[in-house]
Amino acid sequence: MVVKILSSGAGFSGIKYNENKVSIGSAQLMASENFGLLDMDSKTKTIPELESFFKAWSMAEKGTISKPQFHVAISCKGKETSGEELTRIAQEYIKKMGYQDNPYLIYFHSDTANNHVHIVSSRVNESGLKINDSFERRRSQAAMKEILAQDPEQEVGEQVKRALTYNFSTEAQFKLLLEKQGITVKRKEPQYQFIKYGAVNHQESNLKVDNKIKAYQEPSERIKQIKALFLKYKPALTPEKFSEFMREKFGVELVFHTAKGKDTAYGYTIIDHGQQQVLKGSQVLKLSDLLALAPKAGSLQAAAELLSTLAENNQLRYREFKQQLAHLCFELNPSGAVRLAGEEQVSLAISKDRMRQVLYNDRLYEANKFALATPAEAEIIRRVFHLKKEDRLNYQFSNDNNGREQAKTILSDKLNSLLATGKELVDIAKENHYAFAKNGGEVYLVDQKNYALYPVSELTHTKLNYTGISMIDANKPVYLGGKMEQSSGSFGELAAELISLLDPAEKDEQTQDNKRKNKRRIK
Repeated sequence: MVVKILSSGAGFSGIKYNENKVSIGSAQLMASENFGLLDMDSKTKTIPELESFFKAWSMAEKGTISKPQFHVAISCKGKETSGEELTRIAQEYIKKMGYQDNPYLIYFHSDTANNHVHIVSSRVNESGLKINDSFERRRSQAAMKEILAQDPEQEVGEQVKRALTYNFSTEAQFKLLLEKQGITVKRKEPQYQFIKYGAVNHQESNLKVDNKIKAYQEPSERIKQIKALFLKYKPALTPEKFSEFMREKFGVELVFHTAKGKDTAYGYTIIDHGQQQVLKGSQVLKLSDLLALAPKAGSLQAAAELLSTLAENNQLRYREFKQQLAHLCFELNPSGAVRLAGEEQVSLAISKDRMRQVLYNDRLYEANKFALATPAEAEIIRRVFHLKKEDRLNYQFSNDNNGREQAKTILSDKLNSLLATGKELVDIAKENHYAFAKNGGEVYLVDQKNYALYPVSELTHTKLNYTGISMIDANKPVYLGGKMEQSSGSFGELAAELISLLDPAEKDEQTQDNKRKNKRRIK
């Protein structure tokens, strides 16, 4: 089995490539996931519609990512693996690479000597943040090795065993639990067959499942609780957003059912993973009531209830806060103003102290992504992210010197190769998301993409020309309150704010430089 990550693009050319293959009969769309409740069947969608959906999804929180397409090919030797089996493998791969909650398409191609599938997705997640692509190709190969090393019989057996612990009232509900895990269920006499990766991997007595259904008792108290949650948090816009909110917040999954070739749902099932219950949607709330839009007053009440709930979590981050409100179609800015999407008027306000806390949690979270080995490195990160001295940062390489040395060697080889081409350091830094910081008498290179920093003296013996480089100076004392306390963002964004505070002349110079560029554009 061979997996290859194809070149990223500014658009989503992978859609046109695969759909054109479908149109001439040499490819087949095998899976279309996470395109929204009312747009489940992407077979009815045109190429421009699919491209527009992906582009809209891929708008990052901090601006547009230049190459948002994630395009992968997975191929087998000859014709030994079917399209269905390759699709199952592709879905396992998508999960291991962190794209399972993104919209994705899987196409099966059989027009070459080797059967293969193409995956098309977005590199931006639902929160508007880029999915981590550090050492992506290495992780991709490792993911495929893990998938191929799995024991299918053990895996499927455990999933069937887990499904049988749920309380369900129909055979269709039992099958649904397993179909959500990529398992096809067929009833034969005297046993059910459970198929995954193109083969029967487990069998279970029909009688065992039948007895489980006969023993079903309606969980009336739990139904009341879920109905109360539905009425309390039902969102103002799409049922899809509400579905996501219930799954993430309460572990309650909504599965909508559509007829083949139709976009509109005719019913839905509720899977309560926390209490291991499977319910017909009608046991809780009629589909028509669920799909109905709430009035503005209801939206405001739902948002107020959510704010009250979230206020109890002192570890909550700004991005999480913002995402939870987005499920109810509200927008949040760093000052604490909450607006209904599309409106200018402030609907609700969050206290300054609370906003300082969630923004601080966000900065601490981002800071702890960095692999640190020394107090000097930690001080640079602490300064950039404006953190308190009592908050301990993670020293990820303290017990992994081999890992640090390997990563440093790769970075060193790359930097020296780029310098050997004659490129200016400022251009290398911009293209590779490098930043530079001073602490004590040492200059450090900060690899923002891979969340690491190293002394420049350990990476290269070449004397570097720092002309045009905005140097972060961790030696300068500065009061970082006010604006920095209301900040949340990446290393690069916060570093730019810090530099402007440490050296106002630097900010003025950048402003003048931007003005000169704008004048040139006008001419």
